[in-house]
Amino acid sequence: MPTAPHVALGLQAVPAQHAEAPAKPAVASTLTQEQIALRSKIIAMAQSLAEKADYVGKDFPEEARRMHYQEVPERPIVGEATAQEASALLEEGIAVVPLPLSATRKKDRLQ
Repeated sequence: MPTAPHVALGLQAVPAQHAEAPAKPAVASTLTQEQIALRSKIIAMAQSLAEKADYVGKDFPEEARRMHYQEVPERPIVGEATAQEASALLEEGIAVVPLPLSATRKKDRLQ
């Protein structure tokens, strides 16, 4: 049963004695050597694919549609899309795969 000192009465400042302690940084889970090797292989594969693709940036959903509907020749592309845009592409039958990379260009390379 809540008591009077513990009932919230609106957006009032929390007294220092009841303030929550700052959150501790999350401790990274320890990965096995096998998991580390697998993760490295996945990242290397994604980087290899991205290096061979044309970067289309935020135009990715529209460029993928144009290729799917044969308005432009097919080619490997990489770019940016929201989760909703990716879902819409999948619903249209357009295969997309998220890559574990940042799709930003820096000196003409994906980082």
